[in-house]
This record gives sequence, C-alpha cells and structure tokens, in this order.
Amino acid sequence: MAQGQPKTQVRTLAPREVEAAGFLPGTVVQQRADGSLNVVQSPNNNASPRKAEADLRKEFNSRQEVKDFREVGSAYRNVKAAAANPSAAGDLSMIFAYMKMLDPGSVVREQEFANAQNAAGVPDRVRNAYNKALRGERLNPNQRADFIGQAEALYNARRGRFETIAGEYRGYADDYGVNPDRVVTVDREPARSPVQGAKQGQNGKWYIEDPNKKGSFPELRQGNDGAWYIKSANGKTLKVED
Repeated sequence: MAQGQPKTQVRTLAPREVEAAGFLPGTVVQQRADGSLNVVQSPNNNASPRKAEADLRKEFNSRQEVKDFREVGSAYRNVKAAAANPSAAGDLSMIFAYMKMLDPGSVVREQEFANAQNAAGVPDRVRNAYNKALRGERLNPNQRADFIGQAEALYNARRGRFETIAGEYRGYADDYGVNPDRVVTVDREPARSPVQGAKQGQNGKWYIEDPNKKGSFPELRQGNDGAWYIKSANGKTLKVED
C-alpha cells in the first residue's frame, strides 16, 4: 500500500459495547471506518428460523414490562366491560379491575382488597369506593366516568412502555431475518358489540337471537341510517334496539 493512503479500519466491538449499542448479548458486531455498524453474526445464526423466533419471543414475553402490560390490558378490558353494567355489582367489578391495574402483579383476591393491609399501594379513596360498593352503594355517573378515564390513562402509559420494548424486539427480529409479528405478540382488544346481546362469529360478523324464534341467530346488518337490523323468521326486517 502506498505511503499516505488511508487504511480501511474495521474494529470488532467488545461485548459491553455490543449491548450498549442495543444488540442482544452474543451478537458479533463490527464498526467500519466511517462509524457504521455491521452485524457479522447473531446468537441465532446456527439455529433454524423457527427456533430463532421462539427464542426471541420467549425473551420478549419474559420482560416484566410486557407481563405487566398484558395484565393491565386484561384489567382495563374488565373495567370497560363492568362499566357497561351500571349496577352495584358492576361497580364492584369495575373498581376491583381498576385496582388490579394499579398493582398488576398482585395475587390478592377480590374479597381481600377490602382490607387496607391487602390493598397496599391502592389510594384510600379507591379502597373506600370499593368498600361502599360491597355494601351495595352505587357510584354516581361522574365517579364512574372518572374511574374509566383514569383506567384509560393507566393503560396508555403502560402501552407506551410496551411499544418501546416491542419496537426493540421487532428490530432484533429484522436483524435475524425472522418475522417480527411472530416475535412480538399483542393482545388485541375484543371488538365492541354493535348492540347489546350480539355475539361475534368466527367470520367476524355479528349475530343476535331472533325474538320470534328462540335459538335462531340471524346476522345483524347495518342500514344506511346507521341502525342495525335482522331478517326475522317471520320474514320481516326488524330494527334491533340497543
């Protein structure tokens, strides 16, 4: 090489540098002279794509933030479902689900939350509302709306942290040439029923029991007016009121 000609320098990163750069432990990464990074070998290079997916998915699902988000998401869906039933029993279920959102790792059972010692970390006003619901006292509409709003805020905060980690593992999946959607799995919220009592079939369509024929579930169809209708067993088209 002629004197004065720049050398092409490639340096292999140390393990601590690899992790600091956001790569999984065991990844071999080289840094080019221009500072760009190149993955030379991943921990899963000798594994089948299916095993690589399984290993990444297992690691992703073992993250505490992911576990907490799944529990919070489940509790949030319970809050919304219970809120749709404005009764003392519904309020009781809603408040308990909300308390589970505050402490997703708790193994305290529903009846045990009434005790202050068991409800550590739960605000007094929430526990007091729960105890009132136990006595049959219903929440007023403003209180119920407040619980729903706070539950949504908690869910969104957890979701933000979850999405950050999900993006990280999607990047790993891309680096290793596997399907990110098979690594990062997300619990989807169930579709909302268009009218009370409707059930969704495997085909995604909605059905409801025919008032004129017990055990018969005709398909719900939405009209141009936005309302929902069924074709009843008597041949008439019936509007389904929520």
